[in-house]
Amino acid sequence: MKRSLFVSAAALAALTVSACVPISSHPLSDPATAQVDRRLEGGWRLVGSRDPWVHVYFSRRAANEGVMHVIVMEPRKDGTLAMDSYDGFATRLRGCDFLNVSYSEGKGRRRGFVFVRYRLLPGKRLEIALPDEAKLKAAVAQGHITGAVAVDASGTEVTLTAPPVALAGFLTSKEGAAVFRAPQILEHLP
Repeated sequence: MKRSLFVSAAALAALTVSACVPISSHPLSDPATAQVDRRLEGGWRLVGSRDPWVHVYFSRRAANEGVMHVIVMEPRKDGTLAMDSYDGFATRLRGCDFLNVSYSEGKGRRRGFVFVRYRLLPGKRLEIALPDEAKLKAAVAQGHITGAVAVDASGTEVTLTAPPVALAGFLTSKEGAAVFRAPQILEHLP
């Protein structure tokens, strides 16, 4: 369904896109054992956007908890400010960092996790990438990962149903890396 989700791509950060959002029924790891990735904390600005005012903020949700709160702010054409907030937690797999973002569409119709792949770059920059719905649909059809594809008048919905171990293996594989959109770059605010 159409929904604004900070795009990194994830991930987040001043990366908002309006698109059908592919989700997973399961996170990549257990949120109860998650550790906050402190490198993400603070404010970030989307670089190279036609609108330099897209910002993403990461903070710990609670002092002794591994879940982060993510706020994405984006100006609207009418001069108002669109603001979305999400909870998520970091997972590190085979040298790759992912944010498991809790996602739901109106009235709990569709719930799950969106995976945002991210990487810290020199110069206080953050690269984020969100999964591409069409590429994940193809990966499910080709049997690379277990999932369900539903098509209705409002579009296509892809829901990954594989357990965390299978998701981790897929997302860190060559086929899994190919399902992410082109990365977006954010720079840390002073």
